[in-house]
Amino acid sequence: MIIDAINISLLVLIGFRLVALLFFFELYVRKRDLKYAVLAFAWFAYLLGPILGLWGYNNTGQINHPVFGLSAAIGTYLLLWAVLLYFYHISKRAVLFWTFSPILILGLAMLYVPELGSKSAVFLQTLFIMLALVIVLFKRKEFVAYAGSSYTWLVIFLVVALTHAFGFLQIYPNAPLSLKFFFTFILNAFLFMFFVRFDHHIALNELKASEARFRSITENSADAIFIVDQKGDYQYVNEKACELFGYSEQEFCGMNITDLNRKTLPDTFKYLVETGSLFTELELRKRDGTSIPVDINAVRLPNGCFYSSCRDITERRKTEDELYQLKNELEEKIRENTIELQEKIADCSSSGMRPFTVNCVWKSCDKKSRH
Repeated sequence: MIIDAINISLLVLIGFRLVALLFFFELYVRKRDLKYAVLAFAWFAYLLGPILGLWGYNNTGQINHPVFGLSAAIGTYLLLWAVLLYFYHISKRAVLFWTFSPILILGLAMLYVPELGSKSAVFLQTLFIMLALVIVLFKRKEFVAYAGSSYTWLVIFLVVALTHAFGFLQIYPNAPLSLKFFFTFILNAFLFMFFVRFDHHIALNELKASEARFRSITENSADAIFIVDQKGDYQYVNEKACELFGYSEQEFCGMNITDLNRKTLPDTFKYLVETGSLFTELELRKRDGTSIPVDINAVRLPNGCFYSSCRDITERRKTEDELYQLKNELEEKIRENTIELQEKIADCSSSGMRPFTVNCVWKSCDKKSRH
């Protein structure tokens, strides 16, 4: 292989597209989201063009391999399709259909009608970009609501990509190949940085929305809610927890879970760390020094911290004590009435009283027990 401007340009383009392919493939493996699979497949399509071009240039002296333009058209289509997947929830079956059907059609067209050539593929690429730009502009409100400031970058990216594709049709035909590849590399770099920034912005928005939903749920919860790290240090408490124990949120975040009960909580927390979940009743100390009985339900979160909900069961304990006392009183009255009844029956039997009279005695004892 001769080291010249064309070979160097192709190798740089291959290296950059390979990095982009591995980046989005790693995201797909980690998150199992189909839009990352589509993005990885798009960069794979982009990668095929310069690889075949490099092979053709060094073996036949010709770089215009029929697949070169086709791979660019397919890659552009997949990238634009991936952008739409950021904004719309589409079923897996529909994603697979709209991903592979156009590729199959374009591939068969190039295979059986080779005279279409790379120029036709670039023309299709231009149409794809124009269609995407029209959709993005007409659906501006939806895209802005979801992407925020990234919408502007999306429009800029589409305009630059359209200019580049149009350049292959009208501006670049007589330009040196190295210049074409240079502009292609610049566009690819901009494209890759756009998707990295765009994905980060979307993920950040989703995280903020998730945090807002979580706070809305926890702040309106009737239970005290805590999140502690693996050492037991408080990371988050809701308003109900502050109200129940008398500490402010700032005070809680400087405390450890064992501060509320230094006798039993260390062993309880150790059990939670070992098992990952816990449901128990404990006595916890308030800021004024008094203790309250609580139900605690805790579970380990995916990030290693622990989520715990806590409910004051003072009233329930009081009700249980009252019921227990009533039960004992009732059992005592039954026992006393039973003894009294047995004595009455014994007296009746010794005096020769008839069964009817015994029944009356039973009724009199029953009325007495009711009073």
